[in-house]
Amino acid sequence: MLEFFVAYIAIGFLIGALGTFIGIGGGVFLVPLILFLYPALPPSQVTAVSLFCVTLNAFSGSVIYAKNKQIHYLSGILFALASLPGVWLGVSLTTTIEREKFITFYAVLLFLLGSYLLLKKTKAASAEKAKFTLEKKAITKGGVTSFFVGIFSGFFGVGGGIIYVPFLHQALNFPVHLSAGTSHFILVITSVMAVVEHIYMGAPVLYEPFVIYLAIGIIIGAQLGGRMSKRAQGVTILRVLAIAILIMAVRMFFVSAK
Repeated sequence: MLEFFVAYIAIGFLIGALGTFIGIGGGVFLVPLILFLYPALPPSQVTAVSLFCVTLNAFSGSVIYAKNKQIHYLSGILFALASLPGVWLGVSLTTTIEREKFITFYAVLLFLLGSYLLLKKTKAASAEKAKFTLEKKAITKGGVTSFFVGIFSGFFGVGGGIIYVPFLHQALNFPVHLSAGTSHFILVITSVMAVVEHIYMGAPVLYEPFVIYLAIGIIIGAQLGGRMSKRAQGVTILRVLAIAILIMAVRMFFVSAK
């Protein structure tokens, strides 16, 4: 029993640290883990458990990002509000899909996103250090995109950080460090709402004791990840994100092929 406890706390710690370091909340790692541990669990419960852990990760990590002044609060609040209708729709869709199709769709999306991030050139270092100003057209573009990110987040249970970090950086010209922090802040709001809807729909969030153990590790790991993020170069964050996503994609392809 002690080994079980320690193992899940350690796994949660790694997920929390890496998820916060790259600003994605950790859902991209949690979903494959839960699918592997519980082969019979339907997509709605998989995403419910994942989003519960993402919420804790995002909240813990956002505390560090706030201290480091790596959050753009205006865009974070606006984009989070714009994503909420999409989150509601995405969560609702989890009850309509078979587990095998869910895994396949998840793997394809991760592979495409990971490949894009790995091949895409990042902005110059001088642009990273320039003072950021949110333009009006960026608010419109970000709001529309956030609605669809909300659907993705609610459906796949990943929080949406794997979309927000590259989108904020590449499309809206956020510095990478600000992208990671703002993404985490958005996840706090959207993931809470997704978890509330899952509970309302009857999906148990605390499915097994392992969720509590994971949560403990995630909260602690997120603190380390937030501190590491401040010291890392922007290109490093994006490359780590890309490699992590591709690893998960390959793993999911193997699972779906069985």
